[in-house]
Amino acid sequence: FYTERGGLVLMTAKVIYTEKMLQDYFRFGVFGKYVASALRYALWYLVVFLVLGIVLAVSGFFMGKDLLIWSAISAALVGILPFGVFCISYFWYPKWPVKKMLRRVRGKTLECQVEPNTVSFSVNGKTVRYVYGALFAVYETEQYFYFCKTAKNAYIVPKKCFLESEDEAVAFLRKNIPASVYR
Repeated sequence: FYTERGGLVLMTAKVIYTEKMLQDYFRFGVFGKYVASALRYALWYLVVFLVLGIVLAVSGFFMGKDLLIWSAISAALVGILPFGVFCISYFWYPKWPVKKMLRRVRGKTLECQVEPNTVSFSVNGKTVRYVYGALFAVYETEQYFYFCKTAKNAYIVPKKCFLESEDEAVAFLRKNIPASVYR
């Protein structure tokens, strides 16, 4: 169901930010939609260098050459280090900035009102209204809409927080947000 205000169709969402929401946004912002492919490349990189290391180690063992064994260790390290850096940056690093962001938004409720041509956000009585074309982008993920003011600053609105049904909200936003902004 939609509420009407002055003849305009209006959808409303009330959001209280959680640590999980902010972590999901941080990961989305840092790694974007390319996380799956980046992880796949990191795994292939790891496998290739580990196999190379094993081949060099076996060759060095049978040939009695210390240089090949040290090359094997080097190849294995070259494979393991970038993969480890990727894993640490994806799973562990987001906790620091998320805690900082959570301190700023703790106890505040964001109210999002979506109209056919504009979206407005209210926090503690202060309202900001954007025409869709003025936004940097609107991203849709499996769980959220990110209304981005800039490349690194966004309002996070979970799909389940719309007072209307989730499917109605998704259909309404897809229909009304211009293709140049909606990604």
